Amino acid sequence: MKQTVAAVVVTHNRKELLVKCLRAILDQTYAVDRIFVIDNASSDGTPQMLERLDFMKHPQLEYIRLAENMGGAGGFHEGIKLAYDRGFDWIWLMDDDGLPYPTSLENLMNMTGRYQFLGPLLVDSHNLSSSSPWRKSTISRVSESEAIACDGCIVGQISIFNGTLISRQMVATIGYPKKEFFIWGDEEEYRRRAVRAGYLPVTVCSAIHYHPPCRLRIKRLPMRLGSVWLPEDKFRLYVYVRNFSYIHSRYASFDSVKFYVKYLIYALSDYKRIWIIMMALFDGFVGYWGRAKKFQRS
Repeated sequence: MKQTVAAVVVTHNRKELLVKCLRAILDQTYAVDRIFVIDNASSDGTPQMLERLDFMKHPQLEYIRLAENMGGAGGFHEGIKLAYDRGFDWIWLMDDDGLPYPTSLENLMNMTGRYQFLGPLLVDSHNLSSSSPWRKSTISRVSESEAIACDGCIVGQISIFNGTLISRQMVATIGYPKKEFFIWGDEEEYRRRAVRAGYLPVTVCSAIHYHPPCRLRIKRLPMRLGSVWLPEDKFRLYVYVRNFSYIHSRYASFDSVKFYVKYLIYALSDYKRIWIIMMALFDGFVGYWGRAKKFQRS
């Protein structure tokens, strides 16, 4: 009996990219049973374009427009919950700027007898020989990823929410992404939650997913202390640091100590944004979510 699959695509103001993504999903060699488009209150005419191109009439597609922009975290929370409530066996997750290769889902499904938390090999859509690295990975080329694979898989590594396939059982065990994160870190927290619950992540190298690279600014620190990632505007900086402070306070390790030390050192060197970073570190540590809109307005 064929296992059912629902694709969840989260979008916000990128209607052209969304259309390309939807066409790539519909071109899969393993057909999805449903596509849930979670629209984070787009203002660029997304529903009108979908209507004009007859996507709204497609029997597999269901368009859900959120009342406000809840970010990627809120979008995936709502999409996974919807797919789970509808009873699908597997949920395939991606942003609107990703493009799955036609055999991507089929190659992921071929491994579902062994794993319940699977991801594709993420390939830089601007440089097809480059693979977007996992957190803390030094691998940056497709050939390097394929070389370290065992039976076509890299166990313990995954680029989550970019063509990721998760089982219904996993969702039943660990729940949904934390919508309070809004953006950044929600995928890492969900990965750690899954690993803690015993779900081993795996990258299936034959399942290709094209995605542009991350554009966060990196600031090198003195005395070989490494670097910190720094979004440009106040709101994104606050949210990024808050979310990873939350993660490191709940999933403590030696890396957690390094995280707090590095951002404290950077904060002391940036008097214009020291108060943002200090509040973000504190709010994430205690799990306080009520301050983000203050920075969104400023």
